[in-house]
Amino acid sequence: MRSHKSSAFFVSILFFVSFLFGCEQATRFAALSEVNQEMNQEGFHLMGRFGDEWPAELIESRDGHDGITFEAPGMGRQSYPNYRGYDFRLLLLKSDQGKNFAIVYKKKR
Repeated sequence: MRSHKSSAFFVSILFFVSFLFGCEQATRFAALSEVNQEMNQEGFHLMGRFGDEWPAELIESRDGHDGITFEAPGMGRQSYPNYRGYDFRLLLLKSDQGKNFAIVYKKKR
């Protein structure tokens, strides 16, 4: 029979391993050119930028179809409506200096 102490240790090891392998590595970019290269490989092309400070970490990505509306950090609500036949991708990033900014890409469906 296992002691309570060894069972607790085993559970804590399992928790640590699942935490270690369950967490995704943050996506970091040194420059806009790196982001553009990755997005171009997926067929997306730069549509707009709302701020720009590098290096930066991706904090959120959102997709839109036929347009996209979002809150740009420090610039309020932005909208790209009525783009029939286009998919959009919004990337929200945070620079190493703590500044949030957004980049918008589009591609033809």
